[in-house]
Amino acid sequence: MTTQNLWRARLLNRTWLAAIASLLAALVSMSGRGAMAASPCTTTTTSSYSVQLCLNQPDADSVVSGNVSVSASATILSGSARVARFVYTIDGVYTLTDFMRPSNFVLPTAHWVDGAHNLSVSAVMSSGSHTSSTSETVMFANGITVVPPNTNSPTITSGTTPAPGANFVVAAVGDGASGEPSANSVVNTIRSWSPNLFLYLGDVYEDGSYSEFTNWYEDSFGVLRPITDPVIGNHEYTGSDAAGYFDYWNNEPNYYSFDAGGWHFIALNSTSQFQSVNWSGELSWLQNDLAAHAGDCIIAFWHHPLFNIGPEGPTTRAQDFWTPLANARATLVLNGHDHDYQRWQPLDANGNPSATGLTEIVSGTGGHSRQAMVRSDSRVASSVGNVFGALQLQLSPTSAQFKFFTVSGSISSQFDAGTIPCRGYGSLTGRVTDGATGDPVTGATVSYSGATTLTDSAGSYSLPMAPLGSYALSAGADGYASQSVIVNVGPGQAVTQNFALAPATNGSGSLRGTVTDAMTGSPLANATISYSDGATTTDANGQYSLSGIPTGRASVTATDPGYTSKTAMVWINRGKTTTQDFALSPLPGSVSGQVIDAVTSQPLAGARVSYAGGTTMSDGSGRYSFPSVTEGTYTFTAGIAGYDPQSKTAAVGPGANVNLNFSLGSKQLFSDGFESGTLSAWTTNSGLVVQGTIVHQDAYAAEASSAGGAAAYARENLPGAYSNVYARTYFFVRTLPVSTVNLIGDRTATGFSISRIYIDSQGRLDLRNDVAGTSTVGPAVSVGSWHSVE
Repeated sequence: MTTQNLWRARLLNRTWLAAIASLLAALVSMSGRGAMAASPCTTTTTSSYSVQLCLNQPDADSVVSGNVSVSASATILSGSARVARFVYTIDGVYTLTDFMRPSNFVLPTAHWVDGAHNLSVSAVMSSGSHTSSTSETVMFANGITVVPPNTNSPTITSGTTPAPGANFVVAAVGDGASGEPSANSVVNTIRSWSPNLFLYLGDVYEDGSYSEFTNWYEDSFGVLRPITDPVIGNHEYTGSDAAGYFDYWNNEPNYYSFDAGGWHFIALNSTSQFQSVNWSGELSWLQNDLAAHAGDCIIAFWHHPLFNIGPEGPTTRAQDFWTPLANARATLVLNGHDHDYQRWQPLDANGNPSATGLTEIVSGTGGHSRQAMVRSDSRVASSVGNVFGALQLQLSPTSAQFKFFTVSGSISSQFDAGTIPCRGYGSLTGRVTDGATGDPVTGATVSYSGATTLTDSAGSYSLPMAPLGSYALSAGADGYASQSVIVNVGPGQAVTQNFALAPATNGSGSLRGTVTDAMTGSPLANATISYSDGATTTDANGQYSLSGIPTGRASVTATDPGYTSKTAMVWINRGKTTTQDFALSPLPGSVSGQVIDAVTSQPLAGARVSYAGGTTMSDGSGRYSFPSVTEGTYTFTAGIAGYDPQSKTAAVGPGANVNLNFSLGSKQLFSDGFESGTLSAWTTNSGLVVQGTIVHQDAYAAEASSAGGAAAYARENLPGAYSNVYARTYFFVRTLPVSTVNLIGDRTATGFSISRIYIDSQGRLDLRNDVAGTSTVGPAVSVGSWHSVE
């Protein structure tokens, strides 16, 4: 019998292999094992193609239990069609779709009762036609006569707690779990952010079966499960049933809410299937939840966008969610469904642009197929199609910073960024009294920039829907010196502020001026100007005014977070306005972050991080810090031997703490996917040929076949000596060897073997350290499937 292996090789500089001067990537074929039962195959012939479809694993009529490897392959015998996906059923019931070729997945047999089951696979061709099915009988033996229902309770998480002073980081994306490599690239990017919370915006492909969740979702986004809150998409339904979703997520509610990072999150089921089940119940719950969290900073997320310029089009039933959310002053809505990125302008309940409206962001770029925009809309602030990527939110108590990153392999690039203020609100109430007698002052004016009210006969006032933040609140009445104070209003917070106005005696004057940044000359908005009896804040132009200041000398102080405070002595004249400007010196900010490996996400110690103001090195956790950075915009660069350097630009504001992470890709020394159709890139080739029938990705793979002990291999001499080298190859085993077959190895320039990975006589992966003379036994290798070793 002949042993045949197919493979792809890639060599990247990394940090864990020993010193080498040449890389030997070898396939050594020995005589095969004994005869095995032939895989069931079916040939489908049409006018445009002929294809043979085979079920390779498990063996027909075999007895299996637990999680079992299933694999299938398709061979194009004639024509130009290709296989788009494999579709599996058990006993005629849909089980899983695989978009990769050849196909392999793990079947959780304990999800069925014991006994004989018909396992069947068919292929959907690129033309959209379906092949005939290939089937076999397999015996499940798990001691299960009745599949028990999942009675577990769901875990609705508030995520993890960020470091002191850091923002709460949320990652959000949908439409990615399909078993394709692009989903893993998106997940790796998300992991590099170290998010506190992850929102999966729906759709597990193709029909959200339990097997698709345990394979495609678990093997990609599953690594984020401890911090994940999901919503259901249309692809989780087969007809009206979404059993796989509820089973995997332990009976997740169709709609729910939670608090995280100082914000209130609302998860909803937007599917047409649920609309016919309990739509009114969901809408009633939503109204009650919004009433219970009036004024909070709110993010709602569901699958189908109401506003959409992509090919899926708008989902009009989502208007039932949008209207109450917009009326309640929610801040953000996150959706998937369309496989693109869209950010819309803030819109009111009727979809009209409004500065206090609700912002919709579509992030359906999780890794399964890409879509382009098919229409335009003047209300769209930013959009991009035909990309994979993910959305990052950094939440503070009063705003959400957003960044959308596109992802291609191990490379991520920022496409869109900005800040959305929280649309929540608080309230202001209190009394205005005579400071000498304590009697209420009726008809006093109480105001902040944007709203004014009068006190009633009890001296009481109320300002509902007060904006969030710190700002000046003023009270004044005829015969009294006016008074201003700084109030701090948080989301949903009721603030009580009383005023005791002093009767006018010797008269008063006013003070006005401008507060600027002493370094840039730029005006400082929301700076605080205070004196002994009052305070106010500057407007967007840095200007302020204070009235009702008693005549005489007054000490006035200007303060702003991130700046050094400044005090001036001014003379206030009766009935006059005095001008006093302030130029505040900015405090230094800081820049810190982590340097990690772009592929493994492991920290890189000893990386050099530099900018125009200095250089530092990352510690054992890959972390670095510049504790004192002058206000400005700088380019920071991180690099370490064996990696391509990475540069990022960061704006450092006064006293700001900027988090800037680096994800470094390994410096590539040699790579060959055989897409040239030859092995000409290699220094030496003995017995390997390029073919296109069974491939890992793209169009080609190299194949070696031999019997009787003759070796086949390819070798590449590296251009120099290296202390740290990383190597990876993908391989496909048709038959297992009787003795051993080397997959990849490294040697010195003189030919001495350093290490190698091989398949042993028992079909297991082994790592051999030829310097130390030791071996490490690894997992068994399955026949008929692609694997990777590194």
